[in-house]
Amino acid sequence: EEEIAQNRTQQTFQNNKFRFFISIDFGTDGAGLAYYDGKEVYIHDQYGAVRFGSTVKPKTIILLDKDGKCNTFGMEAKMTYMAFPDFTAKDYMLFEKFKMALYDPNQLK
Repeated sequence: EEEIAQNRTQQTFQNNKFRFFISIDFGTDGAGLAYYDGKEVYIHDQYGAVRFGSTVKPKTIILLDKDGKCNTFGMEAKMTYMAFPDFTAKDYMLFEKFKMALYDPNQLK
C-alpha cells in the first residue's frame, strides 16, 4: 500500500507544473510545516527564533491589516500588535488559536 501511495504521489508530482508541494497544518495552538520536492518529504520539526527563543511549532497567531492582508504570523504578530499605539492598533486585527473558529459542523452534512 505504501508503494502504491508513493507511485501516485510521484505521478501527481510529474504531471504538475509545480516543483514543490507545501503542507501547512494549522493546529489550535501551533502550526506545522512540511514540503515535498518530488523525491523526499521534509518535515520541519525544529523551530527557533532569536527574539522569542526556541519553540516546538510556530504559534497559530495572525495579524491582519485593515484590508485583511497578513501582516505577520506567529509570536511576531502578537509582539507587533502589542507594540502598536492605540490609534494604530485599531487598524489591525489579531487572531490567536483561531483554528476552531474555522470549524463549521454544518459543512459536514
